[in-house]
Amino acid sequence: MVKKSAKELGIHFIIGLSGAELSAEDKAHLKELHPIGVMLRAHNFRDTLPYADWLKTLQDMLMAASALSGREKLLVAIDHEGGRIHRVPAPLTHFPSAQRYRPYAKQVAKTMALELGTIGINTYFGPVADIFSNPKNTVIGERAFGGDAESVAAAAAVFARELARNGMLAIAKHFPGHGDTLEDSHFELPKLSCSKNDLLKRELIPFAKLIAEKVPAIMAAHIVIPALDTKLPCSLSHASINGLLRGELGFDGVVITDDLDMQAILDNYTEEEIANHALQAGNDILLFNHHPERAIKIRDKLPALLSSKLDLDRSRARIEMMLSKVRPSSFSKIPDQTLICHQDLLQSINLGKERTLKVACARTKT
Repeated sequence: MVKKSAKELGIHFIIGLSGAELSAEDKAHLKELHPIGVMLRAHNFRDTLPYADWLKTLQDMLMAASALSGREKLLVAIDHEGGRIHRVPAPLTHFPSAQRYRPYAKQVAKTMALELGTIGINTYFGPVADIFSNPKNTVIGERAFGGDAESVAAAAAVFARELARNGMLAIAKHFPGHGDTLEDSHFELPKLSCSKNDLLKRELIPFAKLIAEKVPAIMAAHIVIPALDTKLPCSLSHASINGLLRGELGFDGVVITDDLDMQAILDNYTEEEIANHALQAGNDILLFNHHPERAIKIRDKLPALLSSKLDLDRSRARIEMMLSKVRPSSFSKIPDQTLICHQDLLQSINLGKERTLKVACARTKT
């Protein structure tokens, strides 16, 4: 096995940044790890500044991150679902949750892609392909497009298709389905007691639809499903990813883990176990949103695995194929008239009924 350089191994990591400017630690992590991407959260935007100023601050930070990581085409990712999952400042549009905008999924996806593209974001953690099938589920709820497989599959496919048409990389989540769990993986490890056949008949239908639509990437959830793997969550399970997602469902795109800094992982699995299982399971990219130093520790454990049981060449080929579809980050203010059109779309959704958008905004609907 040919030894991999730090930059070659860095292609398998996305990390978070600590603030609206790069700290000394951020700079060290980017330079040491050479991650393929960064994930933005609300604290990465200096929202107390006027629009033009916070945009310039963000541009400076992302350009520096790209240079330090040695990635000319850096993945800049965000959770931007609407409702309670909204990270960006005004004047970007704050849509309601997916369950409410489902009839407008196409228009919302186009609007989100346009707006996010103007602030340097090229990667969208979504659409949510979970089915809100358990009313006691607090982590998904209205984040899902609905409570039945068919409506979720249809809306998620439309949403992903429109993101792609407008230059945004879609990463569907949370495989194999987080909608029927009781626990929130941000805080504890969920367990879903269902048969594999149950998954195929319900939870996996939206993912199968998205795979048929050639969605470029899928995010794996931190959920233990004993019918698939009695010990490991789907995000670390060979049976779940290489077996079910790639083998049975035929997905040949990129798989990324959900945030490996969530308590579901931190409280139950060591860095050694993550290194041993995550990439071998079939993941291509590992996400560390809060503790990039852990990503470096796990990266450092990979060379020993490469000499025995881990072959990353196929994974790298998948990532490079995905990168060929990603646009470089660009930055520009959104014209006032465009923002007015987007507010009109928002008003239509909030009214809860179909209405004709303003003639001036007709071009935003395709």
